[in-house]
Amino acid sequence: MSAAAEPLDRTDRGLLNLRDLGGIPVTGGTTRHGTLLRSDDVSRATPWEVDALLRAGVTTVVDLRSPAEVAAAGPDPWLGTGVEQHRLPLLPRSGIPGGLVARRAGGSVTPQDMGRWYAMVTLADAPLLVGVLELVARAEGAALVHCTAGKDRAGIVAACVLTVLGAARDDVVLDYARSSVALPALRRRLGLVAVAADVAVLVDAHPATMETMLAVLHDEHGGIDAVLSDAGLTPSTTARLRARLVLPTERRGA
Repeated sequence: MSAAAEPLDRTDRGLLNLRDLGGIPVTGGTTRHGTLLRSDDVSRATPWEVDALLRAGVTTVVDLRSPAEVAAAGPDPWLGTGVEQHRLPLLPRSGIPGGLVARRAGGSVTPQDMGRWYAMVTLADAPLLVGVLELVARAEGAALVHCTAGKDRAGIVAACVLTVLGAARDDVVLDYARSSVALPALRRRLGLVAVAADVAVLVDAHPATMETMLAVLHDEHGGIDAVLSDAGLTPSTTARLRARLVLPTERRGA
């Protein structure tokens, strides 16, 4: 499912960072198309996009935005559609890492700093992330996970799902970096065109950010699988995720 055909002015309305997580190599096969999508703020979705997502089979929407972000956003486009919505704020106050900026006062925030912040968020909110994976695992149709820009919080969730399914680190990083295509338009929408050079990484999707997150969690905490397992991710949920999201590789011969 792609929103690329949306004819309206996409710098003003429409989903700018919507993509299907299908086709990524994982243990035993590849991720299925049309089962898990990630996106920026769905309150920006046009009627055309909502209709297209419904026709594509979306039955579950997981909203990672803070209550303040939800209150400031536009009308809920899913009301009356029958879509099951779940609000799980990954960062309860906002999606902006203000503490990270404060700690780096006087110096530039690097992609590695951002990646360590991602790792910190993953560790601090691991039970919530497990809850997101459980919702995706039991969705009747396709699940759509979103935040405001579809980069940071949605990126963390995507990294967790893909890692649990056995995706290679390079493929997790590549999926994260794909947000770079949408970021110029997203920056215009969010009023972040002029960003100070020392914090520019906050509105970027630098591969080193995700590389650092994965490395920190692997080297210092046993990896995403271990972190989520300690937070309550069960083998049955993992198996259900795999059954829903993985298209097995066909065996030849036999």
